[in-house]
Amino acid sequence: MVIKEVRLRPAIAEHDVQVKVKQARQFLADGDKVVLCCLFRGRQMAHREVGEQVIRHVFDLLKDIAKIEVGVRQEGKRMTMMLSKK
Repeated sequence: MVIKEVRLRPAIAEHDVQVKVKQARQFLADGDKVVLCCLFRGRQMAHREVGEQVIRHVFDLLKDIAKIEVGVRQEGKRMTMMLSKK
């Protein structure tokens, strides 16, 4: 088992979200764990809730095959959530 990282930004477009979801689905199908990582820059740190919404939106698109192993956590300029296969 390997931990794969999918990087997101708070201002990500919907099509880019779909590409990241497809990538995460492939990782989960291969039996790997996935870390959703939202990276903040500068003033984006003032609106952490936007980053959390992005991460939760991606999880909602993956919840048919994924479960939350570690909830949303803020570590400096990174917000992470770990998912594993159901």
